[in-house]
Amino acid sequence: MKKSRTGSPAGEALASSPVATVQLPLPLLDVLADTRTAFFGLCLDAGQQVLRTMMEQDRARLCGPKNAPNPDRRAYRGGSVRGEVTLGGRRMLVPRLRARSVAGRELDLPSFAYAAGRDPLDARTLEAIAIGVTTRKYRRAA
Repeated sequence: MKKSRTGSPAGEALASSPVATVQLPLPLLDVLADTRTAFFGLCLDAGQQVLRTMMEQDRARLCGPKNAPNPDRRAYRGGSVRGEVTLGGRRMLVPRLRARSVAGRELDLPSFAYAAGRDPLDARTLEAIAIGVTTRKYRRAA
């Protein structure tokens, strides 16, 4: 018979004291609800960051690069004001970036107009994110 490294014959269990099994009830539904809430919050935060980046790109397209003098510019940066968009079925306050034409007229940023007009982070989109649908395949999955 072959001996193992521990000195006991291979295949034999080591002599040990009786084993006690302890079962702890886990609030599994609470854990799943907390996970869903945390995931939803993560998606909302990411959605706000994406919207801000898109608005900044729209404003750069209208006004040109930030802090770069341009005598032919069509618009100026105008700071930001509070705006409302719907993300995940919730109305949220977000900073709406502003751009003003050289004549002083307020210019709309297409990304904010799109986000304010509908909910880009609806339940179907959240479900697709959760199951790992890539953005390239989202249209086909929808």
